[in-house]
Amino acid sequence: MGRPLIAALRAGAGKTGEPPPFVLLMLIGGIGLLVSALFASASIILAAAGVAALTAAATLWRRHRAASRYNSLTQVGYASELQRDAECFDDYLEEVSRHLPQAALTTLARTKETLAMVIAALAAADLDAIDLAIEETFFIREMVARYLRDACRHYVKATAASGGCVVLEDGSTAEQSLCRQLDMLHARLDRALARIADGRAQALARHEAFVRSKE
Repeated sequence: MGRPLIAALRAGAGKTGEPPPFVLLMLIGGIGLLVSALFASASIILAAAGVAALTAAATLWRRHRAASRYNSLTQVGYASELQRDAECFDDYLEEVSRHLPQAALTTLARTKETLAMVIAALAAADLDAIDLAIEETFFIREMVARYLRDACRHYVKATAASGGCVVLEDGSTAEQSLCRQLDMLHARLDRALARIADGRAQALARHEAFVRSKE
């Protein structure tokens, strides 16, 4: 069954709370100027420069945090809903896992890891560097909230009602139907991840072309 989805999502989440290097440098420089002002003859000038550097660093840090919150797919509202849905899915899967075939559990474990990779990639991506339709991001959210859970739920109900012997109209078994559904969901996730990777590769190529134009 693999690790819980919520654990995979948390492991893949970016650390947006850390200031970027240029802000740290400005903070260090500003503090250094203030300390130097205590011992220098031009203390007022150094102190003013230090205060200006610290003020600029604080302003840039606020802008950086605001941009991160705006551009990230896992902004506060989305992240809280996704975390809630992931926890509900983990609880449900823990409850019904003993009724699921091993092949389905293996696919679910792989799907949860891929799902965490897709969400982390979207959260870290520059929105201009990816070509992913709104329908795809909605699909990713619904996978956590509904699709995976519903596939398992229908399987459990069908096998419970028939005593475990289910044959569909096409002649396949309930286990085969469940595994096909999970495979289809995972395949679409793989395609989404491939599109994100392709978008990043294209962004890299565009930047190289930009750098070459400066030669």
